[in-house]
Amino acid sequence: MPTEPPTHCPVCQRLLPLGARACPACGTPRPTRTPRSGPGRPNEGKGLSPEVEGRVQRLNRWRDSARGLPVQVPLLPGWVGGLASGDREEERFDEMLRGLERSAHHEIAQALEAWAREAASRLNRLEAYGLPSPTERKSLETLTRALRTGDLDRSLELYPRVDQVLGFKERNLNDARDALEGLNLLSADVEALGLPPMWPDAGLLARMERNLRTGRVPETLKQASDLRREAHEALLKLLPRRIREAADETAREKAEGRDVQREAALLARAARAAHRGRAEQALRDLVRFQTQRSLDPFRMAEERSRGDGAAPPG
Repeated sequence: MPTEPPTHCPVCQRLLPLGARACPACGTPRPTRTPRSGPGRPNEGKGLSPEVEGRVQRLNRWRDSARGLPVQVPLLPGWVGGLASGDREEERFDEMLRGLERSAHHEIAQALEAWAREAASRLNRLEAYGLPSPTERKSLETLTRALRTGDLDRSLELYPRVDQVLGFKERNLNDARDALEGLNLLSADVEALGLPPMWPDAGLLARMERNLRTGRVPETLKQASDLRREAHEALLKLLPRRIREAADETAREKAEGRDVQREAALLARAARAAHRGRAEQALRDLVRFQTQRSLDPFRMAEERSRGDGAAPPG
């Protein structure tokens, strides 16, 4: 009795078990040679066989499931199937389809492997912030095992679920992270201008940082939003006076013949922002104004010259 020769899957290259009609890993039917018949063959004029049609649909499913990955899966136009109207044409079509399957399987598997490594790092970051994700961690491990065995369908089934949940948790964490960093920047700008602290509790922002690091994301985001609103209200009361004082000083310097064009432009921007209720923009422009004055080398040289009566260094 003849022994069936060893056969590898034409798509994922796994060795097929004896007697298996399809690859247990990726589901590709066992390759068979299509007999060539003469006129009147059964498949003539009927398009693709159900087996080949199913493989075309699977290729399309791979493409749809791989959306979001940096990979392009070729799509067979619908009219191509109509060309495979007989056994001989279907054999040629089958050869082309297997090439597309091999290419798609390889490209998607590589993209998923890269994504899985990135997803593991994303999970590590979430866990470092006290946001355990055991379900996503387990799903990622299952996805990686499926990739190692060539089961692309299972991997593509898990990929969008894990990616969606990770994205949701990351957006919440990033929003809270950005809100807290915004408060730290605002506090530093307030200090640079010598304004009264926005919050009497000097350790408040440090405690919020610790809370965020222990997974209290929604609470930190809400607290940061409340503090920012309070700071805006306080700044819109303090800044107009500071802007007027700076404008008066700049006007005196202009009358003395100094070039204050840049400073005047920054003050004008700050005044407009404050008038429109954009407290943080007004604050940043006022800090830039102060920085411009303190770090302008021409102004520093002029002040040294006016102080000691010597000419500014060349």
